[in-house]
Amino acid sequence: MRKEMKNILCLLISLILFSTCDNQFEETNLNPNKPAQATPSLVFNGIIMDVFYTGNHSRSMSDILTYSQYMVCADDFYGSNSYNWGTANMYFYGTLANTVQLEREGQRMNNDAYQVLAKTFRAYLFFELTRSVGDIPCSEALRSEEGIYTPKYDTQKEVLLQCLEWLEEANEEYKTVQTTIEKELIYDGDLSKWHKFNNGLRLRILIALSNHADDSDLNVKNRFAEIVNNPAAHPIFTGFEENAEFTYYENMENKYPFYMERDEPRAQIFYMTETFLNPMVETKDPRVFVIAEPTDSAKHSGNPDYALDFNSYEGIRYGIPTIDVYAIVHNNDINKQRVSRMHVRYESYTGEPYIVLGYPEVNFCIAEGINRGWVNGDAADYYRKGITGSMQFYGIAGEQIEEFLVQPEITYAGNNETGLRQILTQKYTAFFNNSRWEGFYTYRRTGIPDFTTGPGSFNDGKVPMRWTYPREEYDNNDENLEAALARQFNGSDDRNDLMWLLRK
Repeated sequence: MRKEMKNILCLLISLILFSTCDNQFEETNLNPNKPAQATPSLVFNGIIMDVFYTGNHSRSMSDILTYSQYMVCADDFYGSNSYNWGTANMYFYGTLANTVQLEREGQRMNNDAYQVLAKTFRAYLFFELTRSVGDIPCSEALRSEEGIYTPKYDTQKEVLLQCLEWLEEANEEYKTVQTTIEKELIYDGDLSKWHKFNNGLRLRILIALSNHADDSDLNVKNRFAEIVNNPAAHPIFTGFEENAEFTYYENMENKYPFYMERDEPRAQIFYMTETFLNPMVETKDPRVFVIAEPTDSAKHSGNPDYALDFNSYEGIRYGIPTIDVYAIVHNNDINKQRVSRMHVRYESYTGEPYIVLGYPEVNFCIAEGINRGWVNGDAADYYRKGITGSMQFYGIAGEQIEEFLVQPEITYAGNNETGLRQILTQKYTAFFNNSRWEGFYTYRRTGIPDFTTGPGSFNDGKVPMRWTYPREEYDNNDENLEAALARQFNGSDDRNDLMWLLRK
């Protein structure tokens, strides 16, 4: 049943019915030839497709992997290592319109389960939007039916407070839901897992607010402790099998978004970075053998066990000019690539499941909260669970996991700066190729791991802190946008501006 539901062509129907134009504030006329109603399950699967699949398609995924310094690209035609990026993609406002529709359909069908799911995803989507740019329309957004076509911009703090309130309300509502949902693409209709997803999202937002942990309005520490100290009332993921992940199949309609043929040109131009791969090699991390391929020089070394030799893996420095990257990986003098590519596992229709929010992240969030003194507990235990959950996702055997965990440089150093760096480094590692921009956001918030820049990354050697607002906002909602820019950045709209979330 679940596999049949994976037919993307059916889901595209829901996207056609309920998607909105790129300008999120444009009024849409009703078409009498299209239905104004649909089953809530169809609307919900459309939302899932937007969040779990459509937003992670080929170019989007390559951008995330390069800008998060997991990979470098050796050809500007297929990708970019340049931090001279531009405007934000506000696509999720269209998805937010579908959460409104989902709530309506839930009310129409007297199904409170879909109504609470709409609340969870409304919080998820507004959170994604605000941390890409800063202040955004929230309280007046999606209200064109009330005659609001140019919504005001809420402050980022107001948006995040609203997201937390929605998620806290949803946590209570999941406990009293009287109805069920149909089988869907992620959890086959298991509402208890969506309840845990909801609370994992709460932890993600609270950790993102670490620079404002002492703000009395936000009450970050108490909100965080309430979840951790009472899992019966605030259930969270308890194993990697509960990851909120999207699975791909051996067919063209539902293939892995980053799929490429072995001999396809773009399959030859993505290489692992020093930022990501080299620390894993240094700590003899068994995930290396699953994520990366040995260098060509290792393959031709004559060592029969080269594939299981950590010396066979090497990353390339992020920030060098693309032409130099190309020269390194296509050096005719030795005719052997001296850096590691992504593993062949990613060059198939199935690839690997795509995690949007998972068990490892939840554990690393709790470990970080304990390290920061927000709640009592054993940070080392959650840190180990986070690493273990990530390795289990890659099919690493239990004895290999234990061998990795007992290494002195991996053993948790305690609730101090060294321990925090360990947690954040392993969290960044676990985000490889999943969870959208979480790896980049981990760096942006904490400076961990150490990103590198250079002539090839441009932007004056800086890693951007945000995206700029889209041109459509200047055209359609200029007065409110200019007020938001004056409030946030003294009128500037630059990729290097520091949004409220990141200020200390």
